Amino acid sequence: MASPWIAERAGLCTRLNDPETLFDADCGTRSLKGRLPLLRCLHLCAAPAASPQGETVVALLSALAAMAGEDSAPPFIQRAVVSADWAPALSGSGVGQRTAPYRSFMDLVTRRRIADEIAIVRPDLVLIWGAEAARALDRPRPGLDRAANGKTVRLGILMGYEDIAPFAHAGARRLVAPTQDLVDYAREQGWPPDEVGLLAPVVPEPATTGGPSPLARQRWDTPEGVDLVAVPARDRSGTALLLDAWAELPDVWLWLLPYGRRTKRLKKAIRQAGLTDRVRLVDDAETAVTTADLAVIARQDDPIGLPVISCWAAGRPTVALAAPGPAALIGHDRDGLLVAPDDPHALALAVDRLLVDPLQADRLAAAGRTAYEQGYTAAKATERWQLTLEVLAGPPLAKKPGDAGTDIRV
Repeated sequence: MASPWIAERAGLCTRLNDPETLFDADCGTRSLKGRLPLLRCLHLCAAPAASPQGETVVALLSALAAMAGEDSAPPFIQRAVVSADWAPALSGSGVGQRTAPYRSFMDLVTRRRIADEIAIVRPDLVLIWGAEAARALDRPRPGLDRAANGKTVRLGILMGYEDIAPFAHAGARRLVAPTQDLVDYAREQGWPPDEVGLLAPVVPEPATTGGPSPLARQRWDTPEGVDLVAVPARDRSGTALLLDAWAELPDVWLWLLPYGRRTKRLKKAIRQAGLTDRVRLVDDAETAVTTADLAVIARQDDPIGLPVISCWAAGRPTVALAAPGPAALIGHDRDGLLVAPDDPHALALAVDRLLVDPLQADRLAAAGRTAYEQGYTAAKATERWQLTLEVLAGPPLAKKPGDAGTDIRV
């Protein structure tokens, strides 16, 4: 009798190669009305879903999956080999997923699962999100790694200031990065300048409109009229510095996001700092940032700066630790404030500065919103990604007037 795994594998093969179907919620399937989708994409990501890297991937996968209209097929079949904590993040997105441990040493399990996905899916594109995912991917096998309609293209996405050698070993001939600083870094590390380009991350437009709701403050036991600051990022490497800064802001309330298994440790740190009376854990990032008077990005090691773009989209004045990602996006005192990532006193002064000067706060918020509209709207970013993936996977497409461009050269 065939094992359940073999039966599942056979069923997936059948669905993937059936022109009447696309993926469902489990492994992929929605009616295509008798025609094949445009491209098959396999995403590989070792980062946790709540990390800066993971948030970037989740946003793009969801945006590409949402491009389908009610009566039209999406332009991509998408599957992902990710860690186990991704299930809630991708639920309902239509992206099929398979979990893998992504261990750092002698991880034969992840390597085998990725190879099996490539053999089953026969993707046009393999998107390698970060060097750790690249290490788990075998070199291309001549004559074996073939897409359904031609040769599989492997694209590396640089997610931080990491070693670029694993991308070359994994067969990625091209790199993209979410910030210009990372693009320059890749070129400095020896990647061919014509084979690395900039693709901004996808940041959804906030669904909340019409200003902050007073009900949000009531829900999380926060008085009306008090100064409120939100930290719209779950992975906070600067939490200790943040709590030290709040000891110098006795009348300012703070909303933090819980972070899975680390929530218990976070609550303990809040108690030890004596801040339980005015620090709240809020499980809705969008409500937090749209309700607060200003936002603070408290990540000391963020290479991308995705929360900065989220705060710009929400039209909130932003103070960020000068980690590489936020520092590459924010012009100090132009569309936000940057402070040293190891100076709690400087952070407290920056927050107090904006709270006592509403005109400056409004100016920074308006400039941030303008920066978002000019280069980071979800529609523009998704269009750039779609165009780039289509060009990489197939023959050059005729560019229509008004199409968003990209500096990827193919």
